[in-house]
Amino acid sequence: TLSLHDARPILAIEHLQLYKMSFASVKSINPDLIEKVGESLSAITELWNEHKSFSLFLSFFRINLYFQQILGNYAKALEGCQMATDYFKDHPHLVTNNRLIEIALHKNLCYLYLRQYKEGIDNIKESLPLLQEGSSGWFDFMEEYFLLNFQGGSKEEANQVYNSVVNHISFTTLPAHRKETW
Repeated sequence: TLSLHDARPILAIEHLQLYKMSFASVKSINPDLIEKVGESLSAITELWNEHKSFSLFLSFFRINLYFQQILGNYAKALEGCQMATDYFKDHPHLVTNNRLIEIALHKNLCYLYLRQYKEGIDNIKESLPLLQEGSSGWFDFMEEYFLLNFQGGSKEEANQVYNSVVNHISFTTLPAHRKETW
């Protein structure tokens, strides 16, 4: 039988899914949720330090990112992204485009909040080749690309991004709320 101690990695992943749903469904973060995420981060950190498995690393990375973001600590979240990038450099057999895109999306958000527009734009330019043009992820990146350019003062570049999105053939297939964003 599986002991409670052995089930901790499964519980950590389950908690991560619950946190993601909680963040998506509310405008403000409940202090109890912050405490629970902090507890889960401590538990997963301890487990990862003991076992160093890939699934524990991914759980640690993701829970840490959510925790730092709900605290508004985008510099620490960016450090977590760098840790993940370094991890994948040391473990190239575990790298997939989706994992690199996940890291890049978090970095984009951090750069936007930290007002590091040039770094964010550079990150997007480096990451765009990983995406299929017209895919959902491509639209996510283009939205951040637009915001980084606009906020960074590159209005002409922001306008080019806008035009490439709204004139893309896949734009018509987006859900109404995503079209409305543009």
